[in-house]
Amino acid sequence: MKYAYILYFVFAVFIIGFGSALLIKGVPISWKIVCILLIGIYFLYRGIATCVNQKRRREREEFDKGNDPANA
Repeated sequence: MKYAYILYFVFAVFIIGFGSALLIKGVPISWKIVCILLIGIYFLYRGIATCVNQKRRREREEFDKGNDPANA
C-alpha cells in the first residue's frame, strides 16, 4: 500500500486519544491502559518508520536512475 503510513497515524491518534481520555476521566492506571498506550505508540512508530522508508526508497530509485542531485 502506497499510503499505509496514513493508516498507522490514524490508528495511533485514535488509540492514544482513547487511552489518554481514560486517564483524564480518572480511571486509575492499570496494565490495560498501559497496554493501550503502548499499542498507540507502536502504531505511531510504524507510521513514522514506514514514511521514512518510503522516502528513502524514492531517493534510492532516483539515484539509481541517474537523477542524483549531486551530479547536477
